[in-house]
Amino acid sequence: MRAKTLAMVSTALFVGPLLLKELSLSAEAGQDRVVRLAELEIDPANLEPYKAALREEIATSIRVEPGVLTL
Repeated sequence: MRAKTLAMVSTALFVGPLLLKELSLSAEAGQDRVVRLAELEIDPANLEPYKAALREEIATSIRVEPGVLTL
């Protein structure tokens, strides 16, 4: 029983700091996020071509650009 307790404590002492470091890195990574907003006025005559180009750009950006989560 004592050996099992010692193994658990040793594991916690080894793994605990690694988990804390990972959580710290995750929090720091979140601070690097950038959100950009834009308000556009689109000529109604060009709305459908604009929307088609926008859908293509969004799909490409999410697929190709590192870190892009959504547009």
